[in-house]
Amino acid sequence: MGLRLGVSSLSGQVKLTTSRNLGLFQLATVTDSDAQISTYSAEYTKDKLTLLAEYSIYDQDNKISTRTPLSTVTMTNRSILGGWYSSVSYRMTSEFETSAYYSAFYWDLRDKKGTNALGAGIFSKDYMAWQKDLAMTGRYDIDQNWMVKLEGHWMDGTALAVGTPSGRYWTLWAFKAIYSF
Repeated sequence: MGLRLGVSSLSGQVKLTTSRNLGLFQLATVTDSDAQISTYSAEYTKDKLTLLAEYSIYDQDNKISTRTPLSTVTMTNRSILGGWYSSVSYRMTSEFETSAYYSAFYWDLRDKKGTNALGAGIFSKDYMAWQKDLAMTGRYDIDQNWMVKLEGHWMDGTALAVGTPSGRYWTLWAFKAIYSF
């Protein structure tokens, strides 16, 4: 019971080198990335009620160099992506819990409407730059090891979608069964 706060951060460097033989010459690409991931969270619990919130940001500087026999082309960019969520859950009985949450994710926190990415040809639709999710869930604990959960999601945007939904607004239904040892 009570309030818990959390902060975590991870920073690092990644260097990726690829090479491709194009017949007459070799094409080599080197990507250097400096990245920092930060997450801030809060959880408040009182009796059967739990409130959660979390904010995450992924800040990455990239330098991409492509070398051919004639020249080297270097491009730099900075990616700042991230998002947040908040949720509320209530344990109605010892077996049944219901919850709702809202989340938002953006490929570029500086361009939440996707205008720049659309203009640069990165995305074909502006809504590919974000994903907002309103979810309702029901959870039933069969026993101390088994749990089943039904989730309904109402989505706006496709930034995190696997595959391509048919448009900006879409729904997702999920059923989970979990066994814990």
